[in-house]
Amino acid sequence: MRGCLLIAALITPGAACATDPTTDPQPRTPPVAEPETVGKMADGGAGEETPPDGGLDCPGGMAVGGTSDYAPGAKGKEADPVEQTRRAFSGQIREGDGVGLSTTPQRGDQRTVRVVRGGSTVALIVYRRAGDGWLIDSYDACAGF
Repeated sequence: MRGCLLIAALITPGAACATDPTTDPQPRTPPVAEPETVGKMADGGAGEETPPDGGLDCPGGMAVGGTSDYAPGAKGKEADPVEQTRRAFSGQIREGDGVGLSTTPQRGDQRTVRVVRGGSTVALIVYRRAGDGWLIDSYDACAGF
């Protein structure tokens, strides 16, 4: 059974769409700074130092995202999510990119794969368990990934 992938363009907070606080009726709180800790990807990252798990770190703040919708009973691919990411995004993943499981705690039926380029997280691909395999549930990536 085939799935459908929906794509929507996103703009990261603070990028190009700032509002005027003197005319905006709903005041916004400033973003909270990320901790200065360093994490490691659970696997596939060859033990390299990577930024802490969290959101994307896109140059210019531009990102794209998408979600998948599958027919009832759809079966996932048996390859682990890291390997599926390497195959599905082989045209976007560059030599030297780190690809591995996120270390952020997740539900048992869900895994998030991070792609790290030059110390910045440029893609987050979420997989969900389907039968004995995994299906892409959603993804977020920097524009140009």
